Amino acid sequence: MGSPDQEQDAALDGAVDSASQDGAASAEHGRRSSSRANGLGITTVTITLLIILRIFSLAQWDWEVAGTILATIDLSDIPSVIVSTIYTEPLVTSIIVAAAGPLIVMFTIRDFRRHRRVSFGPLILIALLIAAGASLLITFRSWWMIVVALAVVAAGIAMLHPGAPPKVRRVGNAVVSRAIVACIVLELFVAAFSSTPWIERESIVLSSGEVVQGYVLEVESGFVKVLDEDRQVRVIISGDIASRSFI
Repeated sequence: MGSPDQEQDAALDGAVDSASQDGAASAEHGRRSSSRANGLGITTVTITLLIILRIFSLAQWDWEVAGTILATIDLSDIPSVIVSTIYTEPLVTSIIVAAAGPLIVMFTIRDFRRHRRVSFGPLILIALLIAAGASLLITFRSWWMIVVALAVVAAGIAMLHPGAPPKVRRVGNAVVSRAIVACIVLELFVAAFSSTPWIERESIVLSSGEVVQGYVLEVESGFVKVLDEDRQVRVIISGDIASRSFI
């Protein structure tokens, strides 16, 4: 049995070790929370930019028209805006799906192995990419997407595998990060120059006999806001509408 001084030193050492472990665990938790917060922030900024660019493009970069369109958008329209942007340019979307899809899947699997949990957001994104990829393959016979995806997977495994040299892994992480950023920028570029609305085109016949073709932005009890083919917003009194039909 040790002396009281030895027992006191041992207790002090144990307390220090416990505090160090608690500090390390707290720091790790802080890093994970910060990483999740950063990821959420980047996603929010990206979606916001995409929606703003789509609105300006739809309004042909007219400030007043863009403001009117923005005032008609609510949360339920956001998925339509995003999905319509993805499907506007099949070739660009094919490149993004083939290149970014495998990277997102690999990063999701890596995070699951590390933390034994996965966020809901990446799973939704993966499901969307799979659906888009399947649609592109069936519709446009874009079989080259499979070759690109397999090449990305092979390169990712070779560069990010735990057994790869540290320098190679650093290069791999840098390449992957920049590739994802490039895909995001490319999709934002599509949003900025795609004037195809996310709303179905309609033909509105007025009681005066005039026919207005355009996109219905908002329907209220007494009026309808329509974005016509000249990209001008018209307010039509509901009582003046004889019929509406999709084109």
